[in-house]
Amino acid sequence: MPEIALTKQIAERFKDYFDAEPALWHSSIGEKKKKNIWKGVSENKIKLVLGARSSIFLPFQNLKLIVIDEEHDSSYKQEEGVSYNARDMSILRASIEKFPILLISATPSIESYYNSKNKKYFYVSLTERYKNISLPNIEIVDLINAPADKGKFISNQLIPKLKKIIKEKQQVLFFLNRRGHSTYIMCYECKKRLVCPNCSIGLVFHQTSKKAICHYCDYKTSLTQKCTNNKDCEFTFYGLGIERVFEEVQLIFPEIKIQIFSSDSINNNKNSEQIINDIEKNKIPILVGTQLISKGFHFPSLNYIVVINSDTNFLGSDIRASEKNFQLLQQLSGRAGREENKAKVFLQTNDPNNKILHSLSNSDPKVFYEEELLFRERAYLPPFSKLVSIIVSGANQFEVEKISKKLKQSFLLQEKIKIYGPVTAPIFKIRGKYRMRLLLKYDVSLFPQKFIKNWLDMNIVSKNIKLEVDVDPVSFL
Repeated sequence: MPEIALTKQIAERFKDYFDAEPALWHSSIGEKKKKNIWKGVSENKIKLVLGARSSIFLPFQNLKLIVIDEEHDSSYKQEEGVSYNARDMSILRASIEKFPILLISATPSIESYYNSKNKKYFYVSLTERYKNISLPNIEIVDLINAPADKGKFISNQLIPKLKKIIKEKQQVLFFLNRRGHSTYIMCYECKKRLVCPNCSIGLVFHQTSKKAICHYCDYKTSLTQKCTNNKDCEFTFYGLGIERVFEEVQLIFPEIKIQIFSSDSINNNKNSEQIINDIEKNKIPILVGTQLISKGFHFPSLNYIVVINSDTNFLGSDIRASEKNFQLLQQLSGRAGREENKAKVFLQTNDPNNKILHSLSNSDPKVFYEEELLFRERAYLPPFSKLVSIIVSGANQFEVEKISKKLKQSFLLQEKIKIYGPVTAPIFKIRGKYRMRLLLKYDVSLFPQKFIKNWLDMNIVSKNIKLEVDVDPVSFL
């Protein structure tokens, strides 16, 4: 499973449909219970495990099937510590031990789609939704021609429609994939942004805790700060987070119960099971959620979704930006109208002609996949090539730059292996460590592990410098 919050709901479905109760394995399980599960699996007494990515390391004695739900999800990739992709490791294990593996997704990764297209994977497609329920209608809301009021984020064109929907006792989700309240905190006195002392990133204001928080190292600070002139900072808040959307929705619907659905409110909340249960029973008419809600939850009464900013994930340097945004919005659309034929998704955008947004209304997602594959082939990007990221990090910025340049200079030019960089990482400091990146791109016919190992071994690196090798990188930050 890609998300811890899903395990309880999925476990109940197992019990209902198969009369079997799986063992649950994820980071929130206590040590004592983990030891019992580990022992039960090693003794072949536990036959069914429902787990997050680390469950691939359980000592199964007679494993005969692996099912990867939402196989496209990037959370299967472990990026800190030992880097691995649980999906890819599962595929390898199934191949070595000669048993089947099922990769399940309504929006498969480009690589998986390509492998099925080339008959490397056996492909099965469900042409109808459960109970033959139709897909939700997609309505694109042009924020240029139908803007929100100044300082607001919900189009005035939408508000009367939403009031009518709520009056009809329908459940509505407002979606924005940004935690917190405001993503940019500026002092009016000294004209400086409040940034993390450990990372090259601005702090995000969280209204619920009244703290400014770094989403990379979890550094927290209050807003009681002194300016350079020894006066108290007068902060102004910019940028949009889910808590700010929550405030705006409260102003529009002051009498309606509203619940934030994010990792902050669900994963860290002792009442999360009760919250999910209340949503399932339509006791909470309005949800304000992040990406967490798109990951496989089944809310029978949720029929309307408002995507506050459909353009956000198209920005940045990620080569998979289009793929990730399509998957996110398509998965999100799949949460609506799961038991009724009258669902609708409103996509607010400043680019109403965006092809990917229009492809969501196409009942055949293959149109997007074929266009994306064509682009990737022309650009010689995965799956038509392979990538390996080399991340150099350390507390001394000049030493990091020196080692990165030395790595590039010592690279023996290869016909089918190209090296790019070094460049400073988009977030050039995390947890007090400066970061630079190199990127290797090579032909899919090659197995360059030995070459890369010999190349890295040629370079003597001090104990203060960390070298990370990330095969098939998911993140380029």
